[in-house]
Amino acid sequence: MPPTLPWSLDHVRLPAGLSVSSRPIDEVDTGGAVVWSMGVDGASGIRVLADAATGMFAHPAIGIPIEVDVFGDAPGVGVGGCAFTQFGLPVWSGPGLEMDFEPASNLRSPAAMQPVWIRAAEHDWWLLAPRARWHDQIITIVEGPEGRRLRWGPHGDLREVPEGWAIELEIRRGPSLRRLLRSWGDGVRRRAGTLEVDRRADVATSHLSYWTDNGAAYWYRNESGRDLAQTVVDVVADLRERRVPIRAVELDSWFYDHEIARAVRPDDYPDEVPPTPMLRWDARADTVPDGMPAFADALGRPPLILHSRHLSPEADGADATWWFDRCAMPSDPDWFRGWFERARAWGASTIEQDWMLLYWFGVRQLREGSGRAAHWLDTLDRLAAEHDLHLWFCMATPSDLIHAATLRRVSAVRTSDDYRFAEDPASLWRWFLTVNLLADGLGLPPFKDCFFSSGVDDLADPGPTDGDPHHELESVLSALSAGPVGIGDRVGRTDAAIVARCCRADGAIIGPDRPVAILGRSMDPTVAITWAATTTGPQVHLLAIQTGPVDDGAPDAACWTDSIDLGALFAELGLSGPAGTWLGYDMRAGTADVLGPSVEVSLGPRAWRHLLLVPVVDGVARIGDVDRHVPLGHRRYDHADGPTLIGAPGERVDETWWTIGDGLRVTTHVVDADGLARPVSAG
Repeated sequence: MPPTLPWSLDHVRLPAGLSVSSRPIDEVDTGGAVVWSMGVDGASGIRVLADAATGMFAHPAIGIPIEVDVFGDAPGVGVGGCAFTQFGLPVWSGPGLEMDFEPASNLRSPAAMQPVWIRAAEHDWWLLAPRARWHDQIITIVEGPEGRRLRWGPHGDLREVPEGWAIELEIRRGPSLRRLLRSWGDGVRRRAGTLEVDRRADVATSHLSYWTDNGAAYWYRNESGRDLAQTVVDVVADLRERRVPIRAVELDSWFYDHEIARAVRPDDYPDEVPPTPMLRWDARADTVPDGMPAFADALGRPPLILHSRHLSPEADGADATWWFDRCAMPSDPDWFRGWFERARAWGASTIEQDWMLLYWFGVRQLREGSGRAAHWLDTLDRLAAEHDLHLWFCMATPSDLIHAATLRRVSAVRTSDDYRFAEDPASLWRWFLTVNLLADGLGLPPFKDCFFSSGVDDLADPGPTDGDPHHELESVLSALSAGPVGIGDRVGRTDAAIVARCCRADGAIIGPDRPVAILGRSMDPTVAITWAATTTGPQVHLLAIQTGPVDDGAPDAACWTDSIDLGALFAELGLSGPAGTWLGYDMRAGTADVLGPSVEVSLGPRAWRHLLLVPVVDGVARIGDVDRHVPLGHRRYDHADGPTLIGAPGERVDETWWTIGDGLRVTTHVVDADGLARPVSAG
């Protein structure tokens, strides 16, 4: 049965011409939801809505209050959601903690969210998520004499709506936020007809790639004596020579012209990301002097991931039919056809549409008319299909992320800010793991951004692009994403062994069933240890990371301890059990122990542990290829009838087992020409 709500519409009074209603939706597996609908009643309602527009996105004149103090202020109770800034910045409010919509001077959001989740008790969650016309609605935070409350309704910039217009909000309740998001997201995709879309048909999503975006070594940076294009050619050639199996290559915003050209220098790394809009989507003379076709040829014609961004009012092709504001946009999105034609000619597999929030907040006309944003994104999807290309969404608003689930050519979405963009990488790890809940619910492969595969311990004086002390964890997060994996190393600095842990010898990414995502107990950003999990077949990946505040004076030996109940973990993931015997395989230490009812970790500052939970059946636990971060992962095993061990022809694979009495043992396989692994020895 649908949940009984602690909120009522009985006393809601809207202006004449607008109406609100509530209806239940029964679902056999999930219990269903209650749907609130707010709509216009004829022409008078359309005029009322237009007159009510405030011109301030997060300050609408019309809305329905949602009291949250009904849940009290016990420890663990809180309200969270995805804010309206790049990558759906996660925000959280709990006892003694206010939502932070401006965590940095260059990172700020209106006080509005979508969707919203409420933790009423340890295993009691509410989800408030849009069901229809997500670009037209928001949930805001309202302060008043009666305290803080949520408010749902149309955003303050909406002025033009069609006859019969209505927004809808689903309200769900259950013991697991992850499962609530999946139930809601399945409905979004089912109604759009995209529930069965294979989003890993894009080679850029399914195979290892090389990146030049913000965070990578060659973002507006070249090697001395080479232009940027030749620098990228050299690093790709070096990777191939060293048999690092990259397939696709990403070319970032340095390849085309902006209003303000950012300098390219070999001696430093840019520390700012000014949002200067694009003038033309073609080769920039000083970075790609021979033009895009010749550049693609020099690279060996790999599949290209081509970056794009918001448009300047001075952009080539702009005319009187465009919308002009801080940025610009063609009112007919079929104008973008030229981009897809060029991308196809240059050998692209994918267009990465970046800076999406600058379209949304930089072009007021896009926000003022209902359906305009959806029409733009639908058109990009259609053009991608016509040209056999794929789309990645980057710096998307929550509404854009939701809409991506209704499209057929979106093969990945970014779910956290740029690699190395934050002084403390823990904030990015938590961002990624939290927004992955939304991506997982919507069936979208998330991208963490690229990473440096090498550490810095072997360098006396490492430069800003020489490596990362957290390189191993970054590779684990990438591999567990169930999405793309990309490296951004400087030439000669790639650690091939770390990269190999993410993929097969042919570059096929070995990943889990679904994206790794934060557990509900870790939503509060002040917790010392963040827990996250995902599954691969019968196995559970459990990740614990020390992310909480660390005092400047804390000793290196400082340690934080926490434990998690396995029964609660399994329930949150929607799994039965854990019944019988379970093995805990430590992916870093290479050791295995029979588990009790809980797992405890003790971690120093920014330390982490990756534990693989494996069922023991008839005294045997099949662990898999432990040389990979996801030992039983897809593309290492065919799970359709098995799991059956597979790989790239000629690849040598060691499969690890555990048995009661004998402990760990290894069987060696070689993959034949058909991609099936055949045992050659057992230990």
